[in-house]
Amino acid sequence: MKMKKFMASIKFKMIAMPLLAILVGNSLLGIISADILKNRLMEETNQKGYETLSHTVRTLETNEKALAMTKDIVDSKIRATGNLVLSEKELSSERLSHLAKELDANEVNYINSQGEIMYSSIEEYVGWVAPKDHPRISFINGSSKFLSEEIRKDTESGEYKKYGYIRGDNGYIVQVGIDANDIYKIENSFSYQTLVDALAEEENVVYALYISKDLKAVAHSNHERIGIILDDEGSIAAAQNNEPYSGEFFYTAESTNVYDMLIPLIINGDHIGALNLGYSMEPIEKSVEQVQ
Repeated sequence: MKMKKFMASIKFKMIAMPLLAILVGNSLLGIISADILKNRLMEETNQKGYETLSHTVRTLETNEKALAMTKDIVDSKIRATGNLVLSEKELSSERLSHLAKELDANEVNYINSQGEIMYSSIEEYVGWVAPKDHPRISFINGSSKFLSEEIRKDTESGEYKKYGYIRGDNGYIVQVGIDANDIYKIENSFSYQTLVDALAEEENVVYALYISKDLKAVAHSNHERIGIILDDEGSIAAAQNNEPYSGEFFYTAESTNVYDMLIPLIINGDHIGALNLGYSMEPIEKSVEQVQ
């Protein structure tokens, strides 16, 4: 009886052990295969992300140069118009209106040292006095010969214009306004927010953002997160330390695992922050599950 049990035990082991070895081998093979697949997919994601981010940086740099060139052309026009007005021996609103049309300027104002418009190409502006916080007053109280403002809405018409100021030797200044609606549209289409919104439309991208050197999310595809301060390892590495970064983490805002990628943002040689992309890990996780 004992012999039969002993033989049965041996027989069982002879059958079970190879089966167990096969099962363990298959399991290990599945784990190894899954690990190899995950690494390969991660490498592909990393390469794709790096190419996307690098291309975006080049686009931003090109856009910055194009905008700078456009603004330089407008500034030259403002200077030329202002200097021509200052060279006039006799001025009047009628004369400024004529010069504005001739030089394709939207607005030309001749202003005294108190900020009051004495003559204007727009008759109803005559007599208007700038408030103390107006850029015009800062220029009047300063010593610069020329000032070019950023594009802004005109306080009276609401139209987007680019204003510039030229100081005359007599203490008076000339303000020139150029229509900037088209430039504003171009500037807006080139903005960081527009670009990160476009990046977020790409397949499997969970978020995209521009982080300034002070770790602020200046532009974010999740508009509710614009302005937040980021103190994570990747943001500090790329935005402050000028080092690329990548890694996996759980993105609580979307409750999903992401592959986080950041590269330093360098425009015209200046490190100004970082670009950040978060790729969904879901496609990779599903592919890995299929081979396990």
